[in-house]
Amino acid sequence: MCVYDIIQFLHGNFVLSVAKNLPMVKVVIPVLVLLSISVSIECRRNLRDYIVSHEYSSGLTREEFSVYDPVANSLLCRLETSGYSYNRYTNLVMYPSYQTIGLIRDVWSPFSYQGYFNVLDDELNQWMSGYIFQRYRPQGFRLSIEYGGHVYIMENRLGSLITDIRDEQKPNYLLTRFQQTYTDPLTGSMKYAVKVFTNDLPDPIYMMALYAYDSIASKKKLKPKP
Repeated sequence: MCVYDIIQFLHGNFVLSVAKNLPMVKVVIPVLVLLSISVSIECRRNLRDYIVSHEYSSGLTREEFSVYDPVANSLLCRLETSGYSYNRYTNLVMYPSYQTIGLIRDVWSPFSYQGYFNVLDDELNQWMSGYIFQRYRPQGFRLSIEYGGHVYIMENRLGSLITDIRDEQKPNYLLTRFQQTYTDPLTGSMKYAVKVFTNDLPDPIYMMALYAYDSIASKKKLKPKP
């Protein structure tokens, strides 16, 4: 049952309880408020789905960060890393055309993640730049994405397998959701289910943001070459 349906049910009971002067009024009001806040999120239908697979051939080598269709049959694009250094470059390459549609440059830091990216924006038909950086959060992860004059928040709560991207000015406005579906305990390889709910940002930005989050979550530090 969608949250909206629950609200409708509670609203009907609320009206009935008022008519009968029952104590249920005190219970329904706060529940209605809380559910109303989440209705825009829970009932939002996703526009696109992806499966992202991030695998390592060893503890130090990034093998692939691949984006597939919802049933994981067709490879759509792949993040290809040039190597490990102070400034690591990773290209987002579309398949099967091999066209580069994004680029992210990791800035090495011993304390927090920072990355500058460029993306081919289909809506504007031009390359646009942005910035992803880690923000302090005592529990979980929190990153900011600056793009097109707006700031978006990417957040994961401690112990949760779900990571969301929201508009900083509208916290209840969900743009996309990543859910970690598998982790290999030996290699650290991960798989994610991605749901895109809006067209506010180009999809390549979501993939590069997930790449940034994964770099932190998998504890693969961006270390310089010896």
